[in-house]
Amino acid sequence: MMGHPSLDSSAPPESPRRSWLNSAAVAGAYVAFFFVLHPQLLGGDLFLGWDAVNESWGDMAYGAHAWGAGSVPLWNPYEKAGFGFVADPAASGTYPLSLPIYLAAWLFGYGPHLGLLRSLLHYAIAALGMHLLLRRQRASGAVPWLGTVSYVLCARLAKNKDNAGMWTIAWFPWLVIAADEVVKKPSLRAGVGLGVVMGLSILSGYPPDVFRNLLGLAPLVLLALWIVLKEERRGLRHLGRIGLALLPAVAVAVGLSLPVLLATAELVPHTARQAMAAGEAMHSVVRPAHALHLLSPRVLEPPFVYCLPYMGLLPVLLGAYALVGRWSKERLLWGGCAAFFFLLACGGNFGLLPALGEVVPAFKMWRNPEVYLYLTAFFLALLAARGMGDALEAGEEGRRRRLVKGVVVALLVFGTTLVAWLATKGAADRQDPRLQTSAALGVGLALAAGAMLVGLLALRSGRWRQVLAGGAVLLLLGDLGAQARPVYDILLPKPDLSRDAQLLALPGVKDEVRVADDVYFQYRPGARLEVRDLFGRYNTLVTERYRHYADRARQSYALLCHANVRYYAGRNFGAIAEQAGARSARRGDVLELADAAPFAFWVGEAQLVDGGPEALDRLWRTPAGWRVAILERSDLNADELARVSRLRAPRPPVPARLERFGRNAVRLRAEAPAAGILVVNEAYFPGWEARVDGQPARVVRANHLFRGVLVGPGAHAVELRYRPARTLAGLWVYAATALGLLAFGIGSWVRRRRRSASSSAEASDAPPIVTT
Repeated sequence: MMGHPSLDSSAPPESPRRSWLNSAAVAGAYVAFFFVLHPQLLGGDLFLGWDAVNESWGDMAYGAHAWGAGSVPLWNPYEKAGFGFVADPAASGTYPLSLPIYLAAWLFGYGPHLGLLRSLLHYAIAALGMHLLLRRQRASGAVPWLGTVSYVLCARLAKNKDNAGMWTIAWFPWLVIAADEVVKKPSLRAGVGLGVVMGLSILSGYPPDVFRNLLGLAPLVLLALWIVLKEERRGLRHLGRIGLALLPAVAVAVGLSLPVLLATAELVPHTARQAMAAGEAMHSVVRPAHALHLLSPRVLEPPFVYCLPYMGLLPVLLGAYALVGRWSKERLLWGGCAAFFFLLACGGNFGLLPALGEVVPAFKMWRNPEVYLYLTAFFLALLAARGMGDALEAGEEGRRRRLVKGVVVALLVFGTTLVAWLATKGAADRQDPRLQTSAALGVGLALAAGAMLVGLLALRSGRWRQVLAGGAVLLLLGDLGAQARPVYDILLPKPDLSRDAQLLALPGVKDEVRVADDVYFQYRPGARLEVRDLFGRYNTLVTERYRHYADRARQSYALLCHANVRYYAGRNFGAIAEQAGARSARRGDVLELADAAPFAFWVGEAQLVDGGPEALDRLWRTPAGWRVAILERSDLNADELARVSRLRAPRPPVPARLERFGRNAVRLRAEAPAAGILVVNEAYFPGWEARVDGQPARVVRANHLFRGVLVGPGAHAVELRYRPARTLAGLWVYAATALGLLAFGIGSWVRRRRRSASSSAEASDAPPIVTT
């Protein structure tokens, strides 16, 4: 850990195989702890909710479908009229750790277990990283277990088990380990390791937490640099070696994440995120007074968030003892960082985050400031592990002084929880009675935790101290299971997939028509079942044009039909049916729309408008059965504008025939009675290229959201392909980086084997030791 010596290098190294087995066993133990606190997941009736089923499941299923079919998932045509799959970081399309989840899908099906598997995988990554980090601090016995449990099972991370925030957070302890290695032992290998971890944290899928990870890492790196350069006096030469090690780190991190960075950067200017209000970034349910929840989590309202900072009473007690028991720059930094990130989590309820947002815009880019609490938990877990280590290692010298400090800390914590309990009793008429129960339990836990600390300080036998420390881990598990129960229980009924069969039975649903699932079939049926859905998972990276179209289409039979929607199901069923009248047919809870536009069609003239809002209004006023091409002047060059202005073919529209529909390409056969426009009901986005009869043609925006291609008279073979130049260049860099890392890893393994064989040979050639 930063500023602390690593493990004793004189100890015999473990064999790689044994090391991997030990790591797997440790990770498995923490997964077992996870299920101890989430036993409902084993019963099968309850399941993870929110992002695990509404976002992650669909992304994993779609990625598995695509790679299984030998297709690179650049574009997802099955949701939101199509969107750039690789441009959405949460999709994790190029994330190497998606591969085992894809493998699970190919072997065991594409069910909701994919979301659970992803959550468990990242939970195990976080736990193993934290455990190894504490081991690097020479923590042994029960100490790393207590510190890791208090971190990965704290209320904040327990809430993250259902959402995307967990994926990037999982890599934070590994980032600390890798950065520590670069600062202390700068080398090519250390730099590559840091680059790999940084790249994985970016690819895992949640950009706000990449920023938060770097923010939490910064003070640790600065302290480590201070210790190395000032206290250990290694000098500027060592600093130069660190700089050299950072070069491969940056190269590897950028090489791995480049396709996502380039694709997302191209997407963001078109998205709803650009319109996100500053107040949304500052909104938080955490207030400064919620710091009291670290000791007694149900004292304050609102009831859902009362346990978000909670990580067990014993770790907080041990952390406080670590601060008062022995002063050091490291401990003061940890305590200060814990407080700093807690105040950031308060968002607009405290002035720190708004003030920083005025100076550094990145602070006001991200929603949900409560997520900063995972960094508070991390630094408190470090303090807790150090406090327990102090108690276990205490010798005879100064025993009385340490015991007095431990008693004082225990009494202060006990007194605070007692006052909180008395306060809830006095306010029983205004608060939930369960708050009293929790506050009373907090008093008992404070008494037990205080007894643990005093016992560790008072016992002279090291063996009995270790036994008591093991009991402390069990006490912590029981504490978290009782006091943070509402966060562990935010599970939902297991997804009901009975409606999937109803969807797949609709005629033509796997061919050229689109559905509009307005929260009826649920769980992103488009991505999971590869059915073209106009809606799908909404997030801040949807384009503004799509958001405006979808919001109005939910109320408009005409806009649904113009978007190639034949089947509608959802919240506005009655209103859509009333607008459709006799032009619709009911199939149970699904409405079939008779006026759905074809997948693609030719029209002989265009309507020119000045911008997106006017295009959408014009399309909205166009009757559902009419076929139009509404183009925006700003999207056309002078030659195209002249061609479009001359189009005056008074002929009925002609549907095109879909010959091939792929994830990243579409092939059509169009019969054009005259020069006109081929309208394709898939979302327009930069990167789409067209070829008409083998000749390049430009793709233009049509009907506010969709694509158009100018064609001459006659029969045409039209092919559209998604080939975003920057993203493809990034993918080549990604592939080259991955191959370079593979070669580097194999070379390192070969060198280690040769050194090991050389050492064994030298040992066998050495003369025997003669004893008498």
